[in-house]
Amino acid sequence: MDIQPVWDWFRVLHATTGIKLTIFYDAFDRARFFNGLLTSIRLMALCLVCSVAIGIVGAWVQGSRLKLLRALTQAYIQFFRNTPPLVQLYFFYFALGGYLRITNAAGLEVPVVSNFVWAVICLSLYAGAFNIEIFRAGIEAVPKETVDAGFEVVTAVDHAHQIIVVGNHSGSDASQGLPNSPDGHRGGGK
Repeated sequence: MDIQPVWDWFRVLHATTGIKLTIFYDAFDRARFFNGLLTSIRLMALCLVCSVAIGIVGAWVQGSRLKLLRALTQAYIQFFRNTPPLVQLYFFYFALGGYLRITNAAGLEVPVVSNFVWAVICLSLYAGAFNIEIFRAGIEAVPKETVDAGFEVVTAVDHAHQIIVVGNHSGSDASQGLPNSPDGHRGGGK
């Protein structure tokens, strides 16, 4: 399939209207565009994973009994949620990045952390602060009665599992520890 007429149409569009979409007919611009697109997708994926991990850990720490941990987490949340991400990027890249340099074999100072890694760190910390609050609110929204009922179900299932699986391996009758079923038989069988 020949798509040259499509590329030619974009050239004519540029010549007649001034709309410059060179990514469609210039191979160099197309390669740069797709490289930028793939970099953006990588950045989004890494930031998503890192920010969710930060959110889970932070929500867990928010439920901690240690006041110092809760206070540090709250300070982190307030700092990163109330600072614009562009300011954070500037701070991480120019302020911290300026101090984190090494001298290579040629005698030139090179950064220890790349631009892309600084972007991942900064945007993950920013989004992680929001995720902590989202996950914490989701956890606190579950009524205490529902949590208690869930623990009871898990305990009953674990108990039944121990009696059935562990009881069979020890040579004892699997139905010994189970309560009577509604039809009067032990272990629910007939």
